[in-house]
Amino acid sequence: MLESLAKANPISKAISKAISGGLAVERTKKHIKAKATSAIEIVAKVHEWTDPETVIVYAYEEDGEETGKTVRVDFLFTLKFDEGGKLKIVKTQQLSEEESKEFQQDSQN
Repeated sequence: MLESLAKANPISKAISKAISGGLAVERTKKHIKAKATSAIEIVAKVHEWTDPETVIVYAYEEDGEETGKTVRVDFLFTLKFDEGGKLKIVKTQQLSEEESKEFQQDSQN
């Protein structure tokens, strides 16, 4: 079911929009002007199934190849499957730098 996140659908679009918005905020904070480039791949990994219908997904994107100044945003998305098997985002949380480091370490193990 989660392989559908790789395809264009309302869930992947919502994840992409949240991450793109987070990148824009981080660029502004660091006074980095973004150049028009092709999108960099968003990495999404299952972090935890809390029950048979609910999964927490850790997703991030890094940007900055054209400027040499890396900007990264990390999010947790809680996704819930309805009775018909359709996904819905029920919670979106942008992680702090400290929280991001914890998830980066966990995903490498």
